[in-house]
Amino acid sequence: DALNAEVLNFRLSRLKSIITRKQKNIGYYKKFINTKGIKILESNKNEKNSHSMFVTLCKKRNELQKYLERFKIQTRIYYKTPLHLYKATKFLGFKKGDFPNAEKFAKQVLSFPYHQHLKKKEIKYVCKKINDFYR
Repeated sequence: DALNAEVLNFRLSRLKSIITRKQKNIGYYKKFINTKGIKILESNKNEKNSHSMFVTLCKKRNELQKYLERFKIQTRIYYKTPLHLYKATKFLGFKKGDFPNAEKFAKQVLSFPYHQHLKKKEIKYVCKKINDFYR
């Protein structure tokens, strides 16, 4: 309807700015995380990532997530279960162990806050807590 079209039009006018701010925030994570316990996934040179999610790979993911919760730092686990292990894909006949890399990564994925409204000092705080955890 016309109202939703107007809202979408307004939001699309701000999209480039939002993506730019998210990219800047992820750049802060890359700059301030100084531990080998976290791997930030890189985009290919010929890609422009809109960062609908900020997925990292973390050693001791579950422990890190609990640690950050103590400081009111919200994290998310996307892709907790590899696709081949969902009930919906059972008919394909795959079982645990068929895709070891997918299973390994599913145990490591964790997303940190990175939205466009975060301030540099807030991201520095999150990074400090992450670095402290791995020390």
